[in-house]
Amino acid sequence: MSDGKSDRVDQVNNVGEKCDEIQVKPADKLSFALGILSLIVGEYLALRHPHLFPKLYTLVITLLIAKRYPEFAAEKCQLFMLDFCYFMNLSTVIQINFYPTSLLWFKANYVLCTGSLLVAMVVWQNSLVLHSMEKMTSLFLHALAPLTLHLLRWGVIPCEAIQSDDFLSPVELLITPFLMYSVWQVVYLVIIELVLAGKIRKDPELVFSLRYLATDKNNGMHQLVTSIMRTLGVMGREEVFNPETAKTKIIFIVAQLVYTLITLLPVPLLYSSYEFSVVYISAIFGWTVWRGGMHYYEDFKERYQVEFQMKKVPEKKE
Repeated sequence: MSDGKSDRVDQVNNVGEKCDEIQVKPADKLSFALGILSLIVGEYLALRHPHLFPKLYTLVITLLIAKRYPEFAAEKCQLFMLDFCYFMNLSTVIQINFYPTSLLWFKANYVLCTGSLLVAMVVWQNSLVLHSMEKMTSLFLHALAPLTLHLLRWGVIPCEAIQSDDFLSPVELLITPFLMYSVWQVVYLVIIELVLAGKIRKDPELVFSLRYLATDKNNGMHQLVTSIMRTLGVMGREEVFNPETAKTKIIFIVAQLVYTLITLLPVPLLYSSYEFSVVYISAIFGWTVWRGGMHYYEDFKERYQVEFQMKKVPEKKE
């Protein structure tokens, strides 16, 4: 039987373990500082030296992706970097730096980035959590390309090829972006289904988008696609996805395409109306700020609870 002193020691140790779990790491402090700095520098360049903003975007996204690769490789999820958002950032970086007057390419990037990538910030629940490098990287991957293209579209970043009264033709809205999307999809399937097929089959711990979406039953996209497929009769009531079957692969390929097409609906208005574009982008960015605020609220609440428990640990006489 333990005495009062040992009981108190156990209580203090339990609370101390909770404190250790929520300690701020040096990497978190660095991420917070760099996050704040990037926001300040980005706003300064956009307002005072907008011609340098594409260079900042290129630098930031390159450094973040270079940092992310070894981290993902260590967790066997480096194939996530074949996803569409990485492809679109690569396309945007190449176009704005090396082919800034290619209007057709610019418009294809604009359509897909302000469509698919912006909506993905809501779908994948991005949040502005400054002390988390992982969350900030995911946020910037979806936010910086649309923001840069928005600034180019409306002349904040000067580009002689883009006129304020320009518009999107049906070809520029649908055909060219679809061809670009198809290039990504074909390259993705060649790598996953041919080049790395043997490695993927031998290593079930190797994670990539299709395997993740097909197996994570808590994921919103998984639940939505499952519900739709069962309603349409494509899947049985008790049938589940198997990422190794052609049926599952086709379903998620089609689902990705349908999602991309749906996200294009507001793009013509975004391209033709500065006011709507500002409100739309601000609303999505504001949503990520709200989610970040809720994250900090929950974190602070947990810290206060631990501090309160520390103060309430009773002294017991031996």
